Amino acid sequence: KMNIARGIFRWIAERVMYRSGAVGPVDEDSMADDVLRLRSALSAGYSALYKALCMAAGVNCFLITGYSNRSTDSRHCWNAVELEDGHFALVDVTWASGYVHQGNFYKRFNGFYFGTNPRHFVF
Repeated sequence: KMNIARGIFRWIAERVMYRSGAVGPVDEDSMADDVLRLRSALSAGYSALYKALCMAAGVNCFLITGYSNRSTDSRHCWNAVELEDGHFALVDVTWASGYVHQGNFYKRFNGFYFGTNPRHFVF
């Protein structure tokens, strides 16, 4: 499960571009399809696609919506994925895909956000 979950994480992070905006209601099924088609997303789209691909590969995954220590003014989405023996890991494909600086998105993969310690997410 670990290799599948990590492979999906990297595939999305390297192929989907971030677009800025506020996270609205999350319709996971249609959102995942849109992200695959458009190759751009907000955090909800990244997370919906990650969940959809994990579930299709037989890896249990949940989408989490809330506030993080990097998004205090708007909602953010990330995932919890089941790895081995019922243990879950936090995953943030959005943050792994790159970063925003002065309003511009810069694509740069960062594997730190797979299995990240919860203290790096908590607001």
